[in-house]
Amino acid sequence: MAKQLIPQLGFFPQFSGAEGSEVSEVNLKEKVKAPFKASRWSVSPGFSSPVDQHEVKECWFVASGKGVLTFKGDIKGDIQAGDVIHFDPMESHQVYNSGEELLTIFSIWWEEHEE
Repeated sequence: MAKQLIPQLGFFPQFSGAEGSEVSEVNLKEKVKAPFKASRWSVSPGFSSPVDQHEVKECWFVASGKGVLTFKGDIKGDIQAGDVIHFDPMESHQVYNSGEELLTIFSIWWEEHEE
């Protein structure tokens, strides 16, 4: 039986979001025309992601680690591997890695359209 290649997507070059934070956006333009964008990013123990706020909706899928999420400026809550978190447009959000391992999050974001 011939071995088929798994249809994997690549990443754009990695960049730093802030000290202790690395971001890799998925290259969806390479093979698919998705109605959203996606990334994988991480925060080292003892560091925070930059404060983020934008005009798109966003979902986080926490893959590993744990942290403290601050959103809407002053609301705080614990997050951990397995959690899925949603942000509406213009809701500020930042995460601090409170654990001892790398906090890794997959993120998707999209523009809200009227139906």
